[in-house]
Amino acid sequence: MLNLPFLIATAAGVCSATNLFVASYAGNITTLSLTERKGAYQLQKTHYNQGCGPNPSWLTLDFDRSTLYCMDEGLTVPNGSLSSYHTSPDGMLTQIQKAATISSPVSGVIFGDASGQRAIALAHYTGAVSSWALGENGTFKSLQEITFNLTKPGPNLARQSTPHEHEAILDPTGQFVIMPDLGADL
Repeated sequence: MLNLPFLIATAAGVCSATNLFVASYAGNITTLSLTERKGAYQLQKTHYNQGCGPNPSWLTLDFDRSTLYCMDEGLTVPNGSLSSYHTSPDGMLTQIQKAATISSPVSGVIFGDASGQRAIALAHYTGAVSSWALGENGTFKSLQEITFNLTKPGPNLARQSTPHEHEAILDPTGQFVIMPDLGADL
């Protein structure tokens, strides 16, 4: 007679899977499953979602809350957007919310208390930053938008005539959000 719990436990020990989420300027988020079995790896497309927008540029995963946030740069539309998705164990994404942002969000980082109030900070390549309060169920609401002016262009006028925030980074202490600015060489 087969011992089903023993077979499941044995199979779990020799095979593992990881979901990878990939954003593409083709307008989609693709879930890939990376599996390993006895040292051999396989990558397979498992899910496909077009809800983020025409130019998804950055994904931020809130693993503890099973939520994926997608920033759409909005290269062909007036505004960018922020979307949230529930992530299922098999990698399927179910959209929770989508909202317009100021143009060109290119990066985002979650900050705050892991078990309490949290927010996501977005770097906008058009020279702005925004912050959004995060709800426990994947919802969010706008908190603040700050637009920067460049008082003096950088040495490369073709690239540095205006501010270009291009990444949102959380410092190692978790107390500060840092956003490099290509336009100002900061």
